[in-house]
Amino acid sequence: MKYFMFLSLLLLVIACQEAETSEAIPSDWVLLTLNTGDTFEVPDSFALETLQGIDTYVGKIASPSVEIFFDIGWLAGEYVSAEDDEVTCDFATIEYCYNTTEDQIRATFAEAGPANFTSSKENEQLFLEIMGTFVNN
Repeated sequence: MKYFMFLSLLLLVIACQEAETSEAIPSDWVLLTLNTGDTFEVPDSFALETLQGIDTYVGKIASPSVEIFFDIGWLAGEYVSAEDDEVTCDFATIEYCYNTTEDQIRATFAEAGPANFTSSKENEQLFLEIMGTFVNN
């Protein structure tokens, strides 16, 4: 009887974890890996493009209608800091802070280089969904 209850509880926990994962990330999203080894989950219409940087890793993650630019590395600095006014910090797999300006949304993962990301403010919801999937490797 103990084994049956243990097995039932284990199956319930696994089922709940799978349900949470499938609700959090849409099924048509794919894993995108940056040259740093860091990963995101993005809609399958997005592609990675490396741009010319001088002393940091610079590029963009783009679809036909959305562009997210990034600047990663020690010399990139932090575009957004937890000490800034009007900033929101969140924790997905790693802490990040973000803010908006009149026309942009910006996010910084301070512990990942730092890793900075910017996009048009009109893409705010999708931008934050993508930032929430970031994994620093």
